[in-house]
Amino acid sequence: MRGLVAIVVTTLAAGLAVAGQGESAAAPSYSTHDLQRIADPKPALAGWSQFEEADSYIFPIPKHAPAFTLHEWLGESPSTAQKALADKLRKAGFLIGRHRVWGGRNMRPQYGAPADAVVYAFLFRDAAGARIGFHAFPRPPSALAAKELGPDSWGFHSQIGRGGEGAAYYWRRGNLTVLAEIVCGTDCGFPPLPSARAYADSIDAREKRLG
Repeated sequence: MRGLVAIVVTTLAAGLAVAGQGESAAAPSYSTHDLQRIADPKPALAGWSQFEEADSYIFPIPKHAPAFTLHEWLGESPSTAQKALADKLRKAGFLIGRHRVWGGRNMRPQYGAPADAVVYAFLFRDAAGARIGFHAFPRPPSALAAKELGPDSWGFHSQIGRGGEGAAYYWRRGNLTVLAEIVCGTDCGFPPLPSARAYADSIDAREKRLG
């Protein structure tokens, strides 16, 4: 488990899952086929080179990649916090996940830095379970509001281990939660939050069309 998702998971504290409340009866309900159509398309971000498929952040690579089970998502040596999170997601009705990594380069003249666009999508049995799953991920203390992505959403900018940097947006729509990231192996050299938000918005636009 790599990237900002690992940073967030390692801050996991007990008792963060909450029961779903006030979910609209008209909330979208996505299928496994919808999940593929939402998470898989190659990013197309203004000011970036064309993205190319890159190595999975999940290792060993899942048997049916880019789909993943919770056991596969945890990898070979999960921490106690990661195991606790996976257990919360399982109890909330997790069905299957989807994970893609795309390598690109920010081509604005002063940047030219390589980075990965990364998505993790988590499909749940129903919207109430997805809401529990959303809140099982601890909200970082420095989280940013992301109201346009829905009431269950936040953004996050952080330094990553070994000198890396990145930004992520995490949100829920219906029975699906999504984490979209821009991850740099070193300092990005450019503001990663706007690009992470653009990637999140493109994914969410597909959710809205299919929902």
